[in-house]
Amino acid sequence: MNPEREKYLNLRTKPGKVTAEEAGWHLGFSLREISILIGSRMLKPLGNPAENGIKFFLSWELDHLNQDRAWFDKACHTITNYWKDRNLQRPTLNAKNRWPHRYVSEGKPLKPKPRAVRPKHPKHP
Repeated sequence: MNPEREKYLNLRTKPGKVTAEEAGWHLGFSLREISILIGSRMLKPLGNPAENGIKFFLSWELDHLNQDRAWFDKACHTITNYWKDRNLQRPTLNAKNRWPHRYVSEGKPLKPKPRAVRPKHPKHP
């Protein structure tokens, strides 16, 4: 375990304002998953931070979310769907065979990209 994370989790009283990384430690999510939850509006940072700015959260709000099973269920579902949709954007044959209905663009099914053909080099005499 990360020593900073262990030190944070062992604090008797948590600070009132925590960063996104500390919020992830508090809730059990990674920093990337916290940014997914922020983007899906499941977590609301304090104030109105810039898109690339540091996001802070209230620790008592995180405590409340930490005990809410319905919120955790929805959060895990949101993260799973994010990665599922993200992986479907890659043109893999397996994903297209499993979910052909997802590969639709402007009413037309997407066609897989043709594989690049290596040019044949003439044999050297």
